[in-house]
Amino acid sequence: CDWSSDVCSSDLRRCGVGVAKIKQIDDNIVFDFGVYLTLPGCIQTVPRSEAYALLAVLEHATNGASIEFITDSKILSDTFSQGVSGADRSKNDDLFRNMHHFIQSKALSVTVLWISRILKKTS
Repeated sequence: CDWSSDVCSSDLRRCGVGVAKIKQIDDNIVFDFGVYLTLPGCIQTVPRSEAYALLAVLEHATNGASIEFITDSKILSDTFSQGVSGADRSKNDDLFRNMHHFIQSKALSVTVLWISRILKKTS
């Protein structure tokens, strides 16, 4: 990685970031829109891409918005729930500090919910 220009080697694995917005209309869950991008920068980890997805949502949210962000990343959910003190202990503290900046400056109401990606078979 060329740290001076933030250009990464072409053989470096790139992580993706995806966000989907869904809404409920009557009894139906409807896909509203989605966004996919590659994680910027040289640090390419799944926990960082999960955190970047939330940061992107907060950055583009309108002032005063109420956001329910559902993730399968327990790391993201746990770190976010610890507030600024949790952000300071995270390897992705830069992203979490920016999240809290957007929450405060835009007066956002944010809930991060963790769901297991492992589905249990029911009878």
